[in-house]
Amino acid sequence: MNNLKKLRKFLKIYKLHGYLIPRNDEYFNEYVNPAKNRLKFISNFSGSAGLGITTLKKNYLFVDGRYTLQANEESGKNFQIKNIQDLFKINLGGKKILGFDPALFNLFTINKLKKNKNLILKSIPENLIDKINKKKKNNFRRAFFVERKWLSSDDAHFKRLKILKILKLRKSQIFLITSSENINWLLNIRGGDSNFAPILNCFAILNKNKEFVDVFCDLKKISKKLKKESVYARFHEEKNIYYFLKKNKEQILFDKNFTSVKLFEYIIKYSKKFKMIKDPIYFEKSKKTVREIKSAKIAHQKDGAAVTKFIIWIKNQKVKHLDEIKAQKKLENFRKKNNLEGNHNFYQGPSFATISAFEKNGAIIHYNALNHKKTRFKNNSSYLVDSGGQYKFGTTDVTRTICFGNVNKKRKEIYTRILKGHIAVNNFDLKKNTMGSHVDKVARKYLREIGLDYEHGTGHGVGHFLNVHENPPNISKYSKYKFYEGQIVSNEPGFYLKNNFGIRLENLMYVEKNNKKMQFKPLTLIPFDKDMIEKKYLTKHEISWINNYHNEVWTRLWYSMNEKEKKILSEKYCSPV
Repeated sequence: MNNLKKLRKFLKIYKLHGYLIPRNDEYFNEYVNPAKNRLKFISNFSGSAGLGITTLKKNYLFVDGRYTLQANEESGKNFQIKNIQDLFKINLGGKKILGFDPALFNLFTINKLKKNKNLILKSIPENLIDKINKKKKNNFRRAFFVERKWLSSDDAHFKRLKILKILKLRKSQIFLITSSENINWLLNIRGGDSNFAPILNCFAILNKNKEFVDVFCDLKKISKKLKKESVYARFHEEKNIYYFLKKNKEQILFDKNFTSVKLFEYIIKYSKKFKMIKDPIYFEKSKKTVREIKSAKIAHQKDGAAVTKFIIWIKNQKVKHLDEIKAQKKLENFRKKNNLEGNHNFYQGPSFATISAFEKNGAIIHYNALNHKKTRFKNNSSYLVDSGGQYKFGTTDVTRTICFGNVNKKRKEIYTRILKGHIAVNNFDLKKNTMGSHVDKVARKYLREIGLDYEHGTGHGVGHFLNVHENPPNISKYSKYKFYEGQIVSNEPGFYLKNNFGIRLENLMYVEKNNKKMQFKPLTLIPFDKDMIEKKYLTKHEISWINNYHNEVWTRLWYSMNEKEKKILSEKYCSPV
């Protein structure tokens, strides 16, 4: 009996018409431990965002525009692929009872689903996927305290006082923090609960009456050394959060967007006194300190050298000897080799699953070569590689599209128009009221002139040795987020032609404030592929920007290159357009 049949058997036992299957676990992090990726287990979908519904007769998978092609390829055989926006208005044929695990859904999502008069939502304490998946293994690594010389952040005591001041927390109130990344930032701790983000999964309580933060997690992950170093944290067994909420007498403040229905059920049943607020840590975390920006520049210099060495290597290989997986592994090796200094290995691993996509695979926005048959390279084609690293100094994320041999003029024109949009974003005149949607328009402007566009946002915030995707800031069609000094954001316009090719150009930038004037400054130090640029579409100002950028790449990276690499970089990749 396959997994879907087993699940339908449980639907009948629990008297349900269907079951909601999110990708996230109880911590709502972007990257989930493979043992807890229930959506992949039931649907085979490997993307980082999605939700499934299995009914007695049909299966539905809801994803956003980034994953439409991928979802069809991985799950289209057994699941109907729908846009995530259709989730809240879905009609399954009359009133249907849908079960859900209250630990895996936040209040915001469930309350929005309840507005659909065609659905009756039923909280099921036991997870039905876990009843089927008996082979899951949940490996873990120990958590650790990050020394300030690496993190370059404020100390935990200062951060705690800052958040208390923003919250204006009274002695009769406590703040329940349900975001693991926010707790990790607050206490300067990191962990190994994700393959890509150095996060310790946990919950926490902030109390004005205490000099420390109560942290609830798996105590097996907490060493004596961490307890000693984390003087502003007291660690408790994870399940004790429910006991704490049951016995609590103070008013509880929490963010409904990141608090599970299960936690809320305890709050409303036992505490009754509560107040829903917006967690201020998200915003404070986004504003990197001067020291964090300096540290991020070091990370990008090291990362830039590794990726540039990779580009020089791959552009000078015989194409017939290359394939997506070989290229991906070679890039990872360059990152590992380039970051060993003495006894220190500053590189901690990838910040997300590398996208190594040749030709038509580049049109699958979040393609993963490891999930497909080996794709060999051919001449007169293009290759998209989107990758990033976690360094003790910071987090990186970069995309380059390069060609082998000659590509046709139309593809070069599209590449150049994407580059023009990229430059326009970097040079955007930031005002006090500039929103992400304003910046997004200039990114798409030159593609739209020839009737083209792309389905993903133009930029996302980036953490400091934390999540590669942070919110705020955000650059997209509907973003109302404004920009503040110290924020790090990606700049990644692109274009994707199904079954043909994909192009994306991504740098990370930070917001610099100079004499009350704000501007984006690039962090990424990797050349663009001049073989794909059609100069006739560029203005003098754009040509000047490219040349200045490449000069900065050369100046900052030359010492990391061997003599052959220096020659190629100066004479070809970083020479004037």
